[in-house]
Amino acid sequence: MTVLAAAAFTIPLGALAEELICRAWLPQLLGRWVTSPVLAYGLVVPVFAFVHNPGSIVEWANHLISGTCFAILA
Repeated sequence: MTVLAAAAFTIPLGALAEELICRAWLPQLLGRWVTSPVLAYGLVVPVFAFVHNPGSIVEWANHLISGTCFAILA
């Protein structure tokens, strides 16, 4: 039961941290240095794919494509 409670607490914190880094902080930081938001998010998307710890190049490409789609929607 304590493992379930710990997971229920830590999993949302990990997701929140990922969203804050990959969607809020890093694009804003890079946006100060580059003029194009496309370039700023283009630099963030590989970080997003790497954070998900892909086991193969296919999984990394999948995260790269999904990260690109999420960046377009942002």
